[in-house]
Amino acid sequence: MRFRRIDTDSLKSFSYYISDDGVAIVIDPRTDVEIYLELAAIDNAEIKYVFETHRHEDMISGAKLLGELTGAKVNISSYEDLGHDYGTGISEEDIFEISDRLVLFPIHTPGHTLGHLSYLLKYDDEPYMVFTGDSLFYGGVGRTDFYGKDKLEYMTGLQYDSIIGKLGELGDDVIVLPGHGAGSACGNDLDGIPYSTIGFEMKHNKALFKQKSEFIENNGFEHYKNPAFTFMEKENIAGSGVYRVQLPPIISEIPKDALVLDIRSKQCSKTSIPGALIMPSDSIPSYLGYLVDSDQKLVLLNDDNEDGLKEAVNNLFRTAKLGTSISSRIFGKV
Repeated sequence: MRFRRIDTDSLKSFSYYISDDGVAIVIDPRTDVEIYLELAAIDNAEIKYVFETHRHEDMISGAKLLGELTGAKVNISSYEDLGHDYGTGISEEDIFEISDRLVLFPIHTPGHTLGHLSYLLKYDDEPYMVFTGDSLFYGGVGRTDFYGKDKLEYMTGLQYDSIIGKLGELGDDVIVLPGHGAGSACGNDLDGIPYSTIGFEMKHNKALFKQKSEFIENNGFEHYKNPAFTFMEKENIAGSGVYRVQLPPIISEIPKDALVLDIRSKQCSKTSIPGALIMPSDSIPSYLGYLVDSDQKLVLLNDDNEDGLKEAVNNLFRTAKLGTSISSRIFGKV
């Protein structure tokens, strides 16, 4: 068996690749899906299933695209009909035999969203790992405010029932594998630890309370919502994807309707173009949506750093796909 957690640091998000006996699955893939194809090629494995825990608000999903590229069956929750253009709805009655040793069981865990699914992986019929999406985090729980203030108490109550009544009963030794780590906009004050277990979280998670009323009181609040989230929700229902991001061309003149986004390193950014927005690449997912509309044309101002430019473009497409026309312009000095 090969297990791999794929960390997307700029999003503070995790996706997962598991393979055994020539069959692979991917859980919550990001939009640049090349990493999963590379892992499957190394394993000489077929990506047979793709699973989503929920409709994502803070990143563009690569589920539909990965299914198209590999022929894998894409599985989404049947507990909430959002009008997806892709995927097969599944429920707790569906069981997925990955290999002779590995079997995956969906668990309906509403709270973050109504249709939210977690996935229990059993190894030789023993509970082994649970992929909790945006339900249970390390040291925290998923936000419950996406359905508005009127449903906040109801959704937070569902989150309590899902975590305490379902996930908490899986066994103390089961490894918890969430959708995000510390710094994510989908949780609050999460612990920056590499791994955890159900037993540890039930005992030490500061967001969990014995009484449901206490849980709702302490976790049922409205978070800041990046304006780009609404755009990403729509994109994910439609199954937009990118796969391989191409570096934008160098241009000599900035279009009048374009915004200059200065992503250069500190050493090169002492001066800039008037009106430019200065933002490091790793801040794009968290902050750009507050400042720029999703259809804004962008010109990226970067130093002679191809890796940095590629990461910036990836961050744009991993989140709100900002920029109907993205160009790059390389400067030695401004």
